Amino acid sequence: MIDEACGMLLALYFVPISMFSVILGFFLFRIFDILKPYPAKRMERLTGSMGIMFDDIIAALYTNLILQVIFRVVAYRLGYC
Repeated sequence: MIDEACGMLLALYFVPISMFSVILGFFLFRIFDILKPYPAKRMERLTGSMGIMFDDIIAALYTNLILQVIFRVVAYRLGYC
């Protein structure tokens, strides 16, 4: 439970908070958490709580990266940059 909360906080770090970004971030985070892209699958093999936390942290980093790109492209297209 705490790993999911930590993951969502990291996924939304420095992302403009809106209902859209939170919902999109949640779905992206869940997709990455389920698919476990490299190196999350490898981190999950760590023993104890380290494996549990690190795979969610990696999923959150992937989510944050995608959200940053989405919102920066949208901001650029709308002329905010």
